[in-house]
Amino acid sequence: MRAAWARLERTWSATLERVAAMPAGTADISVDGEWSFAQTLRHLVMATINTT
Repeated sequence: MRAAWARLERTWSATLERVAAMPAGTADISVDGEWSFAQTLRHLVMATINTT
């Protein structure tokens, strides 16, 4: 479990760095009708808050 959590943290860190390097507003763009990165992140945060 610790190894999985460490990998998850590394992956999220890399993902957030990648999004931060993109042009402003990129995180809010939906592609092919899917949620944008910002919408997905908000959903994950709310799902986490509502389950604790």
